[in-house]
Amino acid sequence: MIRKINTSPAETLVLGELPKGCRQCIKGEKLVLFVHGICHRDCFYCPLSEKRKNKKTTSANEVEVKEEKDILKEAQLSGALGAGITGGEPLINLENTLHYIRLLKKTFGEKFHIHLYTSGDHADETTLKALEDAGLDELRYHIRHDNWKILKKAQNRKFKVGVEIPAIPGELEYLKKLTTHLDKTGIDFLNLNELEVSELSAKKMAEKGFKTDGAWYNSVIGSKKTAKELVEFAAKNTKNISIHFCESKVKDAYQFKNRLKRRAKNIKKPFETISSGFLLKKGAVLSKNPKHDILKIKHELNLKDTDFFVRPEKSRIEMSVSNAKKASRRGYEAQVIEELPSADAFDMEITPIKSKKQSF
Repeated sequence: MIRKINTSPAETLVLGELPKGCRQCIKGEKLVLFVHGICHRDCFYCPLSEKRKNKKTTSANEVEVKEEKDILKEAQLSGALGAGITGGEPLINLENTLHYIRLLKKTFGEKFHIHLYTSGDHADETTLKALEDAGLDELRYHIRHDNWKILKKAQNRKFKVGVEIPAIPGELEYLKKLTTHLDKTGIDFLNLNELEVSELSAKKMAEKGFKTDGAWYNSVIGSKKTAKELVEFAAKNTKNISIHFCESKVKDAYQFKNRLKRRAKNIKKPFETISSGFLLKKGAVLSKNPKHDILKIKHELNLKDTDFFVRPEKSRIEMSVSNAKKASRRGYEAQVIEELPSADAFDMEITPIKSKKQSF
């Protein structure tokens, strides 16, 4: 009997059941907790940027973590219902990783779903028991060709066990053997990620003959085809394992954008509106000394304290678009801003407000 291949809410291929971590990720409900960029491996396709690779810095989404309250605050602001713990190799610093799992579970409850990515090289019996006791919900192995056996000791625990690897062109036969093995041995799921070229991996990828399709996501030609063929094979040759092919577009078009939608609703100031579904739209008056100028502008425009926000680091005073237009008519340099509702608050679009100065 051929198993049915379905499509996820992110238009990705799914055989069986989409893992809960993936379901939450697609909806933007996951906090991305980057423990550190330290890893004992040197995968040629490693997607880490120069800013993160081999660095000890911890981050929660786009927020640098200096103390544990930074993690909790970002989880709350982004409306997270779970977390994906990643790196580098999170298990290199097992103490911190376990602490973060316990902290999140204690703060947000047992239903707060946590999955963790690992090579498995540091996942001995003691470590696996500690992860289980801490409340981990999913363990995702990034296994290599020669270490399938490490999966066995993670099974029959309270957490789900899966494998997550890139769909590398030319490795279809290997993937077929792996999938058959995973199905027979009772692994819960296999996630195939579309192979991408990053800033640091570009040279090694080119040396191996991989080329991008020219799309925005830098996906490698042949990766999607390999994944689709593997899913079709699995539909005919497996019984229980769930398989998900996650395309490159999912991160930006679904995961990131949906997370920003949730965050925008939580951080929106009274004078801001949400545009394009996830951007914070507002007006702004430019000022070299906004803390000083706000006193005059507040009086001239008859503003309440909730009608504006002073941003010295961006040399501006933020307010509603309508109030910014009023300020422009009084001779102030003003703009309409559309800003990412992320911790780095990047200005996606800036439109100058042009208006004739009033005569007095």
